Amino acid sequence: MKNTMILAKNQVFNNLLNIGNGEKNKKETLTYTALSLFSVFLLVCLYNLFSIKSIIEMGLNKYAMSYGVSVSFFFVVLATIFKSNSIFFYNKDFEMLSSFPVKKSEVIASKFFLLYLIDIVICESILLPDMILLVVKQYISIKLFLFFLATSIVTPVIPMCVASILAILIEILGNLFKRKNIVNIVLSFLFFIGYFIAISINRDEKNVALEEIVENKLIKIFPLAKLFYIGENLQNGIVLFILISVVIFSLYCFLIMKNYDNIHQYLNRSFQGKSCINLEIKIKKPCRALFEKELRRYLGSSSYVINTSLGVMVLCFTSVASILFGVSNIEKLFGIRSLDLILSQYASLVIASFLVMSCTTSSSISLEGNNLWILQSSPVSVKKIVNSKIAVNILIHFIGYFFAVTMIFLKIKLNVIQMLSILIVPICYSLFISVVGLYINMRYMKLIWSDEISVVKHSTAAILTNLIAIFMVAAPVTMMIFLNLSYQIAMLIICTLMLIVCQKLYRVTLSANLCK
Repeated sequence: MKNTMILAKNQVFNNLLNIGNGEKNKKETLTYTALSLFSVFLLVCLYNLFSIKSIIEMGLNKYAMSYGVSVSFFFVVLATIFKSNSIFFYNKDFEMLSSFPVKKSEVIASKFFLLYLIDIVICESILLPDMILLVVKQYISIKLFLFFLATSIVTPVIPMCVASILAILIEILGNLFKRKNIVNIVLSFLFFIGYFIAISINRDEKNVALEEIVENKLIKIFPLAKLFYIGENLQNGIVLFILISVVIFSLYCFLIMKNYDNIHQYLNRSFQGKSCINLEIKIKKPCRALFEKELRRYLGSSSYVINTSLGVMVLCFTSVASILFGVSNIEKLFGIRSLDLILSQYASLVIASFLVMSCTTSSSISLEGNNLWILQSSPVSVKKIVNSKIAVNILIHFIGYFFAVTMIFLKIKLNVIQMLSILIVPICYSLFISVVGLYINMRYMKLIWSDEISVVKHSTAAILTNLIAIFMVAAPVTMMIFLNLSYQIAMLIICTLMLIVCQKLYRVTLSANLCK
């Protein structure tokens, strides 16, 4: 147990708080990381507070806790399935720790604790506002609140186990093919889209009571959410949920512990293709060679692609689906009203918000790791290195941008100003987040890491970039609400500021020293 706690502590310091890996300015790094995590936690809490409030105001307080549990299940599955394999099986420190006087079970337990710590924060950001509001509105007692609070500790267990097993199965299937990374990306995306469609699809429910609609939706997301309906049998339902969680967790631990070595060896094996006897050496210009190297590095990691391109993937899927089946059918599928009106007015910000969710530059320098010396010793300028990394991110954005703009122009009636806005605004956001991500990554490089997820999702640079992306999407909305500005004026101000900041940060980045 003592070894497990020591390993878990090191996992948290190195991978989550981004200290202990030789970075400079550890206090500054820890401060920014803590503030960023707290800000994201607070934003999610506020969002869920308003969501729960609307449910209670509709007289559906019976389903309030069930809603929180279902939503937390969805987000924990989404968060875990894209990072569990990187933490458990693609971690570089497993071989090193195997030579230490620690048990394999202790190493696995420390990694599970790291994953659990991330997911419990997600759960509490959803469930805490739910429980607090129910107590304030006097729908539950203080005793029941404490009971809920204790239960929330085990709430992430089932989605974690389910997502981890699914992630392993996806990786095993991908390993059957030569292009396993591409297969893994496609299977992960298909799973996400399939699950999202399954829980979002709406039948013709005009004559169905609102309570029945909500109940069916919650059960679709997470069948065990039914155990959290507020009523006479609530405590029995919670006890049953805890027992089921313990059983599933025990089975999960038994299967992982028993088969860990085989899974680890299988997932880390290389595909044995045909050996090339005649090697062909191609000479390319430095810019093209750097760009292709960066693109290969990006496509060579399924974790990197999935965790930095989900926004673009979703944008492509919804755009193509709208072109093929029409906007009205997408409205029925997801239960969104007046989607064509929303897109005609705010399509540029909608597209931009999906693009800024996908940023590869915030981790592109850090992922070079110990190989950064190759770039440092290469006879190329910093400008060419910077441009190659920015170009990859812009290329990825362009794919989603192309499909989204094509769909909008084909399906939505627009005036000239709206057309210009849709063409220009997403480009400004794409350039801004690409440059800002690279600047922050150079400012907070993390070259010593044990798994890619700790760089792509949990590093200071990645967290700060995501926080800035959220702020830049919220900024024009805030200006319209509090300053009473029109949408076009707000976007003009924001885009102008972004381009000015982008130009200054780009110059600073070009003058940076990669050797520091």
